[in-house]
Amino acid sequence: MSIRDIAKKQGGSAIGVENGTTNHVTPKNHQEYEPSSEKNDSNLTADKAGIQSFEVSHKTFEVSLQSILDGSFQPSKDLHDLDNEFMAYMYRKLLDAEPYESHMTLHALNILRQDGRIPGPSRHGIKMFLKYSSETMAISWKVYKDFKHALASQNVLQDKQYLPDAASLTIHECPGCFTWLIQSRAIPASGFNSAGQSFFRLAFYEDRVDIARELLLAMSAEHILEPASIMADCRQQTVLEMSVMEAELFNICWTKIESNPNLDLSNVLGPRYSAHVCRHATPDLAVRMLARKIDLANIVKAFPLVAWPEMAQYHPSPASLFNWLVQRGCWPYSTEASPDTPLLAAAQYDRFEATNWLLWNNHNAWEQWKCAINAAERQTESSAHILDLFLTCISLAVPPHPLRWPQDVTCKVIEAACDQSQLSRAENLRITQDLAIQKLRCVTAAAPHPVVYTKESLLIAKRAGLTDLVNFLRAGNKEALRTLEDSC
Repeated sequence: MSIRDIAKKQGGSAIGVENGTTNHVTPKNHQEYEPSSEKNDSNLTADKAGIQSFEVSHKTFEVSLQSILDGSFQPSKDLHDLDNEFMAYMYRKLLDAEPYESHMTLHALNILRQDGRIPGPSRHGIKMFLKYSSETMAISWKVYKDFKHALASQNVLQDKQYLPDAASLTIHECPGCFTWLIQSRAIPASGFNSAGQSFFRLAFYEDRVDIARELLLAMSAEHILEPASIMADCRQQTVLEMSVMEAELFNICWTKIESNPNLDLSNVLGPRYSAHVCRHATPDLAVRMLARKIDLANIVKAFPLVAWPEMAQYHPSPASLFNWLVQRGCWPYSTEASPDTPLLAAAQYDRFEATNWLLWNNHNAWEQWKCAINAAERQTESSAHILDLFLTCISLAVPPHPLRWPQDVTCKVIEAACDQSQLSRAENLRITQDLAIQKLRCVTAAAPHPVVYTKESLLIAKRAGLTDLVNFLRAGNKEALRTLEDSC
């Protein structure tokens, strides 16, 4: 039995070229489809003898299937298991079994098609089966081709009684298999599952950016602008709007929709979604969006409390975008607008480039000091570099900060290290001490005068068991006193 014959017997789309013509077998609709065990048996073989042979061989087939899944399958020994009867059994199981069993069968086929030990014709046959039976698979797995199809069929969709379907289960359990389905066009990239959720939405919330990317690459611009769910409470969120949180996904979407000059893109993104684009936008993207009547500068002006923290906290390289916005009259807001300013957000999350740009475009001494103290206390690897930025700025401030600022910062550094030592394992004490010493060196370099550490600081460091830090403090005091004596 050929792959084409199997696909035709499944009631799916068998597309072939015979004498220059293309033949199509139209599938049943969703309402009419009711799997029948009697019909399933008849589809497996061409005659009654074949049915009896299948029943006798059922256990053998199950053993062969399991051997493929557990890796014990030996093509040289078990090559006879890849005969038409066994493959017909696999295809039947793929289409009509329960979701979990369908996925296991799909996984086995995926293994076989990548096994170089399997003869080429057999591997090619597996690929062709998915192509020829895509419509049957859509019916069996309750896959809807797009939003409009799912919306029109919502009366038969599972809602509160929703059970995982094979396609959705594959996204969750085995992304590799689902990617294969998309790449082979066995299921539509714009498809919806039996609960009325798009595959893109499922992949996005499973944090499977790789699958979401494959779906978008195979999706049309029109489908990208459609809702990602038929459920009333989330129907307004389109695929494009969901993609704004990921730079790679949004760039794929925007490239597709902007290439269609007939689409009006001025209202395809709500204001807040446009503000979220700022977390990864580049000046080039901003100009391209402006050409299609979406002005990110106006969005930033309208929603500064959303856009600026997004850029400060998430943008991987925001300086060029900051400069573009400033040229269009957008400036970061100050503490009068909100206590959680872009500078505070950037510094707190150790965003070095954003912190550096915002710091040198910010003249609020209180805000700078708050960020410096926060960096002094924070126990992250990059916090020392952030602290160094602020101390350099503070040391150059006009008018200057109070002369006691170095002592205040060193006390915060030492206290934070001692607190961290109570939470750290013994093997991590070295990391805690090294970070504190690195920060204290930053203070010494920026301070306008030699820094002398207090007895209280030495005492709490000694009690915390931070031997290296204690030795550093003592050595620092000796050096500071020597410098003071020389200056006298």
